[in-house]
Amino acid sequence: MGFDTVEASDAAAAMHHLAACRPDVICVDLVLPESSGYELCEFIRKSPQHRATPVLVMSDRAYPADRAHAADVGADLFVKKPVNVERLCRWIERLLQGARAAEVQK
Repeated sequence: MGFDTVEASDAAAAMHHLAACRPDVICVDLVLPESSGYELCEFIRKSPQHRATPVLVMSDRAYPADRAHAADVGADLFVKKPVNVERLCRWIERLLQGARAAEVQK
């Protein structure tokens, strides 16, 4: 679909990247070294620069409590791994469309 991506190996690296860019969508795994995807989501939602950026959480842990916690910290969408690439692209496109619609309403 022509997406440009930036990969981070942990939450600290992701935070570093986010300080220098404004992505259209942020994909977060719940299980990260040294931190958790929940903590990264909280960081994103507290950041004035990124609080409106759609966040897609991916995890092989898809218990109702995991989904609820992800929603509580600001995830817009929870996707269970393994992820079909075509489906992932459709979900990202929906998040982008929602973000564009929200921007127009401002």
